[in-house]
Amino acid sequence: MSGHRVLSVLEKAKMVCWFEETNSLAMVARRYRSEFGVEPPTLSQIKRIHRQFLETGSVVAEQPSVASSLRQNLFNNQRLNSAEAVQLSQASLNLAHRETFA
Repeated sequence: MSGHRVLSVLEKAKMVCWFEETNSLAMVARRYRSEFGVEPPTLSQIKRIHRQFLETGSVVAEQPSVASSLRQNLFNNQRLNSAEAVQLSQASLNLAHRETFA
C-alpha cells in the first residue's frame, strides 16, 4: 500500500469476505486492486484485518463505546441529583450543553 492511507470499513469488510471465499491473501490483493483501482494493503495488513475480525467480530478498531462510557459515568454520579448527572454525562460524551428540566 503506498503511503499510510487509512482503509475504510467497507474496504476492510470486503477483504475479510474475499479471504473467506478464496482463503488466499494474493487473491484478496488482486481483487482489491481491481475493485478500488489502487495498490492493496500489504499481505500482512490483510492478514491482520482478517485476524482482528475473527477475534472481535469487527473490522473497526476498538474504542470505548458510548454506552459503556455513559453507564460508568452514571454509576459514578449516582448520588448527584438528576440534572447534575445529566450535565456531567453530556460533558463526558462531548455533547452540546443543553438546558435541563428541573
